[in-house]
Amino acid sequence: MNKTLPTFILLILCAFASVTAQNTDSLKVKFNGFLRFDYWNDTRVTDEAIEGIFTLVPSAKLFDSHGNDLNDKASANALAISSRVKLGISGTRVLGAAASGLLEADFTGASGSSRFRLRHAAITLGWTKSSLLIGSYWHQMVVPDAFPSVIALNTGAPFQCFNRSPQVTYNYKLTKSFQATASAAWESDYMSFGPDGPNSKYLRYTSIPDITLHLRYTASEFTFGALSELFWLQPRLFTVNSTGDKKQTNTLLRSLSYQGYAKYSGDKLFIVGRAMVGQNLAHHYSIGGYGVTSIDAATGHESYSAFNHFYTYLNVGYGKTVKPSIFVGYAKNLGTDKEILGGSTNVYGRSLNIVSVIRIAPNISWTINNMILAAEVEYTNAEYGTFIPNSKGKISDTYHVSNTRVLFIAQYNF
Repeated sequence: MNKTLPTFILLILCAFASVTAQNTDSLKVKFNGFLRFDYWNDTRVTDEAIEGIFTLVPSAKLFDSHGNDLNDKASANALAISSRVKLGISGTRVLGAAASGLLEADFTGASGSSRFRLRHAAITLGWTKSSLLIGSYWHQMVVPDAFPSVIALNTGAPFQCFNRSPQVTYNYKLTKSFQATASAAWESDYMSFGPDGPNSKYLRYTSIPDITLHLRYTASEFTFGALSELFWLQPRLFTVNSTGDKKQTNTLLRSLSYQGYAKYSGDKLFIVGRAMVGQNLAHHYSIGGYGVTSIDAATGHESYSAFNHFYTYLNVGYGKTVKPSIFVGYAKNLGTDKEILGGSTNVYGRSLNIVSVIRIAPNISWTINNMILAAEVEYTNAEYGTFIPNSKGKISDTYHVSNTRVLFIAQYNF
């Protein structure tokens, strides 16, 4: 038997044990979560994760020997693996701060019986004007309290960031309405790309964390925010020259991204918009990556340039018990600052042969006490093409493919 069942039982026991603990100590434990069932139908094969429950873009054309597009195929599936359990711990003070903890897991790990997966495991120390979070939580580029109102598990990716990372994050309230946050993060489940595929080692080799700065202003129903992310990758430990000789290398690639967002949340009306210019954001489940700009024949030494992308979306929703909403997203490949050597064989990342993507996704949800029933139609159109050799990531011979996903969910909160 795998370790999934004992782990799950341990979480439940901890929750019930909290009832006794509250009688003898200040420690408080809260157990909650939800059960969720997803059913969906796609009109085309998509670039996806977790057995299709997390979809990003429709897949490029793939022809057989008779000229048939193998990815032009409809499919359907149903899963309950996005169900979730959460443990919140509070009630003690450490170093003059209110200490709390969050432990959350779901079932969207690997296929089979070992799919139980850690989502969050974070310790927070809260003072009057500041707080310190240590552990695994949403990356600062995500901004969970400004999520768009969509039904799909992708929460708007690839038009917005989707990443949970081990991190150390410090937040300070400059005024009642204005706060600043600095975060140092590392990679775990959400990884950058490189010569050996997705892997956290490219960031680890640098010994420098992923650094994010976040400024946020809140006034009544309005929230405005601006973020910047800076990180380095070392794609290789060594290079190989034309004669097969290996040579150690320490060449780094720097990536810099900027993001701004605005949110209005009234009694019934909800509006959130976001725009981002980003480099190499593949580790955020966004379109992005980098390419090789030169290779020294004598040493095999490589230099790199990150792809620049523009991402934006607007989401509007209205209602409480019955809530219709619409999400519109757009992403554009802006190429690289330097010429990429050759073509697609010297680029690393996600969906770099896409020129642009657009998504329109209306949905409606119905809340009945602690039960949610919802439906969504997600139309995504991607413009693919072929790399122009020795260019700044430019793409020619473009064509469009699209996918329409019809999604139904039932969710029971507890």
